[in-house]
Amino acid sequence: MTKRQKSLGVTKYGYERGIVNGEFLADHEAFLAKAATIRKGGYTGLSIAEEWFSDLPEWVARIKLDEMKPFFFGLTAIMPDKFYYTDTHGLDSLTVR
Repeated sequence: MTKRQKSLGVTKYGYERGIVNGEFLADHEAFLAKAATIRKGGYTGLSIAEEWFSDLPEWVARIKLDEMKPFFFGLTAIMPDKFYYTDTHGLDSLTVR
């Protein structure tokens, strides 16, 4: 587990499920473990989805983004000082601090 994951409160369960097993869309704890690996900066949700699902066709990343959006909004709600996600009129933006 990385230092950033520990500082964000990633649990052992979340790490195992989200990183080791690759099931980061299973629940919030697993998604937090994966999101903690995103470097600080500004991104689109689609760019993150394409990176995380790079082994699959591009159209799959667009579908997976719809599954990821509630988790991004959840991170914004519980950690607004670390993550900020907005999706106004389909123009999504993720800021990681």
